[in-house]
Amino acid sequence: MPSVPHREINARLGRRGSRLAPPGTGGLGGAPAPGGTSGAGLPGSPGSGGGSGSGRSSGSRGGGAAAGEGLSLRGFFGVFRYSPRAIQLVWSTSATLTVALALLTIVAGILPAGIAYIGSLIVDAVVNAMRAGGGSPARVIELVILEGVLVAAVAAAQRGISLCQSLLRAQLGQRVNVMILEKALTLELQHFEDSEFYDKLTRARREASAGP
Repeated sequence: MPSVPHREINARLGRRGSRLAPPGTGGLGGAPAPGGTSGAGLPGSPGSGGGSGSGRSSGSRGGGAAAGEGLSLRGFFGVFRYSPRAIQLVWSTSATLTVALALLTIVAGILPAGIAYIGSLIVDAVVNAMRAGGGSPARVIELVILEGVLVAAVAAAQRGISLCQSLLRAQLGQRVNVMILEKALTLELQHFEDSEFYDKLTRARREASAGP
């Protein structure tokens, strides 16, 4: 049997523990929590934050993918923002070369379809000649010659496209350099003292000379 002072001390400690530690927290004087999960409901505990953390991470990944797709689409359509200005610049450089380049490009795109069609006619003509018992091959020869002419036309169109591109590139580079110099004549001395501006001007002239 413990002495009376000891019982009083124990009783005081028990009462103080019951006041300090609420039930279910496992503190002094309180009942232990079932299964030892006293901190399961706390915001910083691993058990309570796992689900919400995974939800937030998946949501952030989805938002990042959507943002990246939006940026890529804006970048793709942003390329065509300066297309009218570029076409106007090319047209003002040489309208003749621009029209010739456009026509040759259309011809070079149409002729391969004609070659494929003539090839099918050649096959049909050969089959019909074999069924007719070895008739005159004049029709087949005509189609073969026509296909050869189309192939030569495709090669000529491609050569013409390369020639027009080379001439137009040289003239366009010269025109851009002239435009840069004309713009430089209208600037003040303080603009040329700016290193960033001077670098941009030099880079523009270099790229124009390399080939627009």
